[in-house]
Amino acid sequence: MLKSGTVVEAMFSGGIADVEVHRLGMIEVVELRIPAGEGRAEEIHVRHLFDVKAHKVYMNDLARHTCSWMTYTPADMPAAYDPLSFPPLPSDELAKAAKARRESVNGMPAWINAQDGPMGKMKIWLTVDGNIPVKMELTRDDGKTITLLEVKSIRYEKPNAALLAAPGNCTTQAQGEWTENGISAHGEGSIDASASGSVNLETGETKSNADVKTTNKPQ
Repeated sequence: MLKSGTVVEAMFSGGIADVEVHRLGMIEVVELRIPAGEGRAEEIHVRHLFDVKAHKVYMNDLARHTCSWMTYTPADMPAAYDPLSFPPLPSDELAKAAKARRESVNGMPAWINAQDGPMGKMKIWLTVDGNIPVKMELTRDDGKTITLLEVKSIRYEKPNAALLAAPGNCTTQAQGEWTENGISAHGEGSIDASASGSVNLETGETKSNADVKTTNKPQ
């Protein structure tokens, strides 16, 4: 997880999605922008503010000017919302990276770790200081290379206080709660909702989907 006083700017899938993360103490802000494109008439621009201590998450849609908040139960940030959350590499993999070629990613010195996988060859750039993943690249068997993640900058500084404040227009409480497994909601019946995003390895494009199941209470 990010440490307090960290600002991260990153892009996913070659710049299709831009993410900026600010962390200070037990508050983390994740801002996502996806430009309008094929099959998407409007830009996606959302900002989520996680107040882990107060057990709240504010969901601010900056493109549509709507906002609501929901109870938040996990002890810290969900890994899917943290660009630098990455499974620790085994010591032997780190040793391989230390012997590999060294290269800078946006001014950050990094070792390159290459691994073969079912989809092709994966290259991961890990910072020399901290072993933080700052770039991930997949080269498929047909030779096409897709950038899955590229961190533009990591700054250790105190984020702007206004950015970390709860949005003033966020007075509506959404039903349900945000748990470690995603968002669950309930009303007259019960609703289980889940959302996910993925990268199309054929085209390099991203997409998202949501599944909602509703069960009514017995009358």
